[in-house]
Amino acid sequence: MSSPVPASSTVDVPTFVFHIDLVLLALAGAFILSTFPRLFAVLRRPSHLFTGYFMHGPGAAEPPAIVRELEPRDSGTSPTSSTTPGARTIKWNEDSQTIDSHAHAVILPSGTAAHGDLVQVPPRVSSWVTLMHPIVISINNYEVLPGVTFQRGVVILAIFIVLAYAGFYKSNPFSDPIREGFIAMALFPLVVALACKNNVLTWLAGVGYEKLNWLHRAMGTLLVLCANLHGVGFIYKWANDGVFYTVIKYPQFQYALVALAGMDLLYLGSRQFVRQKSYTVFLLSHFVGFIAATIGIANHWPVTIPYVATGASLYALDRVLRLARTRTTTANVTAMAHLNNGTTHVHMPHLTRGYRAGQHVRVRLVNGTGIFAWIHAFAFSRPRPFTLASRPSGSGAELYIKKEQGTFTNGLYEMAKGERSEEKGPSATEAGASQTTRTMRMLVEGPYGGPSYTLFESYSGVVLVAGGSGISCVLGILDDLTEAHATGRSRVRSIEIVWVVADPAALTTLLPVLRPLVHPRPSPHSALAIRMIVHYTRAGGRGPLPDPSSLPTGIHLRAGRPDISKTLDAAIDSVLDARAGRTPVKASGVVAVACGPPELVTRLQSAVGSLSWKRWRDVGGVETVSEAFAF
Repeated sequence: MSSPVPASSTVDVPTFVFHIDLVLLALAGAFILSTFPRLFAVLRRPSHLFTGYFMHGPGAAEPPAIVRELEPRDSGTSPTSSTTPGARTIKWNEDSQTIDSHAHAVILPSGTAAHGDLVQVPPRVSSWVTLMHPIVISINNYEVLPGVTFQRGVVILAIFIVLAYAGFYKSNPFSDPIREGFIAMALFPLVVALACKNNVLTWLAGVGYEKLNWLHRAMGTLLVLCANLHGVGFIYKWANDGVFYTVIKYPQFQYALVALAGMDLLYLGSRQFVRQKSYTVFLLSHFVGFIAATIGIANHWPVTIPYVATGASLYALDRVLRLARTRTTTANVTAMAHLNNGTTHVHMPHLTRGYRAGQHVRVRLVNGTGIFAWIHAFAFSRPRPFTLASRPSGSGAELYIKKEQGTFTNGLYEMAKGERSEEKGPSATEAGASQTTRTMRMLVEGPYGGPSYTLFESYSGVVLVAGGSGISCVLGILDDLTEAHATGRSRVRSIEIVWVVADPAALTTLLPVLRPLVHPRPSPHSALAIRMIVHYTRAGGRGPLPDPSSLPTGIHLRAGRPDISKTLDAAIDSVLDARAGRTPVKASGVVAVACGPPELVTRLQSAVGSLSWKRWRDVGGVETVSEAFAF
């Protein structure tokens, strides 16, 4: 603010804008309440409720499939040996995507209860979106502006209307812009909260911080707009009255200029072209701008101190929680030259629990030895997010880090190709991976994000769509689902997987991992059909082209881009077939997961929106989960 509230004002402005904050918090509270039905379903599984926040051990001695000789997942009978007379199988046709003999199926023995015996399976609590018509969902996901869907636009418009009411109610922002300063003050702690990795929406509503970035940017833009209307308005007014140089001598107004400059720096440094061209400039501008804005606002006028203190406290709490969620560990890294044109496989055997399939972690490398090396890495190294590629309670957390333009991923890949330290088994040769594994020290922060209250094992069908390195998310979810299936904790009858790669050699590289996943252990509770189609978009790659005739049952290689609508239809057909089979099963819906570039997520959402209302109702609705990182 540039002056106290006028005594003649008919509105108690500080109280008024405080109530505006309460209105915005009430809207957030309504959203949190809407997630409570699904939260209550999770509460029935305490093991799930208390995971996904802090990673821990102990580590398992057995290394992951990519660095060991290929072995059956079950030392007993193979899946095919469980076939009994009268058993029902679900298989697929490679071209028409109807029932045939082109997918691996785990057989349901005759006489086994297909549904009633699944006492350990949590009930599926449908999302509110499943009550809508698919056309409505298609409209909600329609992109009206770059990065802004119709649904997000409605939320932003609602917030703008609330703030516009606060700015124009018995006030003229062009002749007396003091109200806009109060609004900017009120928005400050809310914008800071949305920038934190740990915030109320994340913990209570189960929404990952990365899915709130658009809201943080929108409210941050409104904050900067109000600050400029306030600051520039008074600068113009003082200059027009010829008192600018007199007024600016007062310290509180000098601090106001510092705050205004800091907020403008925050806005300019957060533009998309800055984030894409130089993320370091983005971080530096946020660091300097946030400090300048915080100090400037706090010293501008005493009424701002509670709001600034709240925002600073939230940020400090977030840093403490991020430190609490950070683990020091030793990782085994392996260079895989033919996977996505250069990928580093990271295995952390001492971090086996505390995360959920589909979540991601933020990784820092530790250079040097001693405690000061760890402190330096935490304080000065920038963490990079990568999706976990393994299930919890397995052989340890795994990552597949694609070599991109930049020092971190390229440097990690080059270090993984370094001096030989450990020989691998024959499967590594088959995978086309490097013959060496190196040991590195890392700081692992997380886990974050993921499906949250979406329990994949409570659905009848699952569609997994990945682009390039997005296969990490698919591997973790698939591994977790097959384990749940084997132990009778899953309702899933069909899993359809689509992986889009540039070079078909990526499939050859990952076969040692995929083989045991598409041939899961049999379950006495339910039948499960798994099919994976790998689409390659570039012929004549760098690595060996896999022979389609030698691929495991259930894995297919095709040229060109996928038709996600057909894949979704195939999963729905499988679920409906199970419902009408010898042992009828009530359809529990389909969940579709996309991990990759934003364009791939958009295509999946479009496929969901194009479904007919009849199929939507018959299958129990289709829900989507996305894991996409964009600067």
